[in-house]
Amino acid sequence: DEENQAPANAGPDADDAKPQVTKVSQAKLNNVKNLIVLHFRELENASADADTVQRLEVGPDDNVIATAQRDLLKWYFDYLVAQGAITTREEGVKEIVLAEKIVAHLIRKEGVLLVVDTPARHEAEEAKDYAKRVQLERLLALNPNFSQD
Repeated sequence: DEENQAPANAGPDADDAKPQVTKVSQAKLNNVKNLIVLHFRELENASADADTVQRLEVGPDDNVIATAQRDLLKWYFDYLVAQGAITTREEGVKEIVLAEKIVAHLIRKEGVLLVVDTPARHEAEEAKDYAKRVQLERLLALNPNFSQD
């Protein structure tokens, strides 16, 4: 069973200490990736009026479906709850933290997801606060060149 590794503190709270490595089985990574891809495919077929869907005029056809990372993580959490995979608060927190790391991996390493827009920084906003907000509010889209094998 192949394992992928992502720094545990790769987020905005990362300090200069050696990052902890989170090990994720290939099966878990593929499962989360496939769910996210399926969700984006469903968004493409959904109404343009949906609250969490944004159509952006970028790309070759000026029509990219994007959703905020916060909304993507909420959908994933709600899906796990509906499936009975999360029964305690601790399990929920653990799954969301893991999902955040997998989303980062899908952006940085696999190129499955693309960041298509980030929020502007507020004038008096601290860098640390802005980095946290960017992580949640950035708009993600499925890479148009991605194909499931």
